[in-house]
Amino acid sequence: MKILMTGATGLIGKQLGKKLSQEGHEIIVITRQRQKAEIELPFPCQVIEADISRAPLKEKVSVDVVFHLLGESVSQKRWNDVVKKEILDSRVQSTKNLGESLQLGVKHFISASAIGIYGDRPNEILSEKSHGDKSFLSEVCESWEKSVTSIAFTIPEIKVSIVRIGIVLADQGGALAQMLRPFKAGIGGALGSGTQFMSWIHIQDLVGLFTFIMSRQLAGVFNGVSPEPVRNKNFSRELASTLGRPLGLPVPGVILKILFGEMSRVILSDQKVYPEKAIQSGYVFKFSKLREALEDLLGNQKKSQECLVVEQFIPQPRAKVFDFFC
Repeated sequence: MKILMTGATGLIGKQLGKKLSQEGHEIIVITRQRQKAEIELPFPCQVIEADISRAPLKEKVSVDVVFHLLGESVSQKRWNDVVKKEILDSRVQSTKNLGESLQLGVKHFISASAIGIYGDRPNEILSEKSHGDKSFLSEVCESWEKSVTSIAFTIPEIKVSIVRIGIVLADQGGALAQMLRPFKAGIGGALGSGTQFMSWIHIQDLVGLFTFIMSRQLAGVFNGVSPEPVRNKNFSRELASTLGRPLGLPVPGVILKILFGEMSRVILSDQKVYPEKAIQSGYVFKFSKLREALEDLLGNQKKSQECLVVEQFIPQPRAKVFDFFC
């Protein structure tokens, strides 16, 4: 099939594109930086250089399937009104412009979203039927998903799917890579109270879920998380144990609020999310247990030879550790 991708140079896009290419699909990528894409992308593709968040393509494209993964990072900058608008527009406007760039005949539009749509929900079990909490990121995701579903009104008989992505664990970047520095140094610990649930997913399972939805031609909303969410303190303990390092002291919530401002609410959010629809549809997770996922990604890494000190990572408060909360 002929597949169009946005966000292909990101962590998920690279692995998804590689998988689709291995399956024999023809891929077209829309990117703002052609040269970067041609150097970094690990799969053959046609590149269209355009900023889809600002305007539709000059010429409409004809494809069978669209994977829309584009969205401004929520952790690169401290939030203010300008940054919030960038986060919202990069998702909503890019979706609207992408819809206007497609010729009739597209069979399937599959978009990323995030479990950030649920907000902070202590003591709740969250499924695809759960509502949001009206926080900033919750409302961003709701607007994002509305722009995705509206495409069904402009292209006859198209199937529309949305994957609400949790914390993606991968060995080629993302949240886990940023966590490794303090944990390898033996000073990584829980965040805040550590009792908040973290809903995570191995990169292989996320890519697998995307391709499963495409191959089965499934429509609707899917939670892109493993079936076994864990509390933050348990995640921290498992990560330290897998690395063969001691568990450090918890990072107080007040420190996170000072470092991250309003974004600290996302970091400390309690989200016990289950992939109810994925399981009902027949998807079988390769990595449902956290320890199995960490061991696969980190191998048998033991005590690091590096001598790291706290100052080496404290000055990086807005590192990409939390990109996949929304």
